[in-house]
Amino acid sequence: MTISIDEIEAQWLVDSEIDVTDLAAETQKTAKLHGKYYSYYRTLAREYDKRKLNRSRLLKLKTDYYSGELSKEELEQRGWKPFQKRLLKTDMAVYLAADDDMITTDLKLAEVNRAVEFLESIIKSINNRGHHVRNVLEFLKFKNGGY
Repeated sequence: MTISIDEIEAQWLVDSEIDVTDLAAETQKTAKLHGKYYSYYRTLAREYDKRKLNRSRLLKLKTDYYSGELSKEELEQRGWKPFQKRLLKTDMAVYLAADDDMITTDLKLAEVNRAVEFLESIIKSINNRGHHVRNVLEFLKFKNGGY
């Protein structure tokens, strides 16, 4: 992952602030923020897609492993020892769910997914930024007796 969810969150804490003393600059800032966070979104969405495909490949490989279908060369290439048990099809899901490689892959996939979802919410917020600026302007008018 090129940027972590923690880094995105730290940047968003700064970028989400609206300077009520310069609402014109805040309005202009909206397009830049959209570009910045959409760029992060595209990068992480691609990362998510790649990790999802890699998970599918690993799932197939691990299914073959637990089924005893990998050759000796394939096992040696991956540094795996032959799986000694014969599993029922109904037991396969249990072994796959408890497999360390699958768990690691699923955790990384979930982390990227959370970052993508967070970026989607940021982009929605940026899309509504003009309304927030307008609401601040209306409040300042009201506060200063402009109504």
